[in-house]
Amino acid sequence: MIRVFIQNGGTYCTINGGGHNIKGNISQEVGAINSFSFTIYPNNPGYDILQSRKTKIKAVNEKTGRTEFEGRVLLLSEKMESSGLIYKSVTCEGFLGYLCDSIQPYAEEKTLPLNDFIDWVLENHNAQVEDEKKIYRGDVDVEVAGTGNVTKGLQYQTTYETLKTKLVDIFGGELEVVNKSDKLYLNYLKQIGETRATSILLGKNMQAAERQ
Repeated sequence: MIRVFIQNGGTYCTINGGGHNIKGNISQEVGAINSFSFTIYPNNPGYDILQSRKTKIKAVNEKTGRTEFEGRVLLLSEKMESSGLIYKSVTCEGFLGYLCDSIQPYAEEKTLPLNDFIDWVLENHNAQVEDEKKIYRGDVDVEVAGTGNVTKGLQYQTTYETLKTKLVDIFGGELEVVNKSDKLYLNYLKQIGETRATSILLGKNMQAAERQ
């Protein structure tokens, strides 16, 4: 069972679990911002609480205790079924999406050690966003080849684009933003998660597949 909680300011609500249900899908991808999409109906107590770019959302696996998704509501669309039943289609993005809310300033070419570069980029981000969107450097285990430095020069990209083009596209690794005691941290890791030898088999542990 995945229990889903939402928070909008000082208002908290459970929208999946405890007698309430939604139907949704969590997408966790390498090199992309995690997403969570679901549908919710008017009889759900969270129906009128959801607000685009304001409501925080968290999905926890009750069996393992693992947080499967944590982020914010990004898009809301109110729709009607052929029967006349009204519902909302909701798209959420992980906290990594906060890095799309700031623009890095223009800077001359200069090299910095990796951790100093990340700190500098996050300081620029934090100066432009609300307190709840501020992010600080967390774990970093990616090795920068050669001098160990990163080129600082920027051209008005979002903070997310900057980190992707200046770090991930050049040195590899993955980015994630994690919530620790209501404070957000950016991890830059060689690999997030773990690799297992378990086979994925249709009819056993493959729930669904789509080809486009």
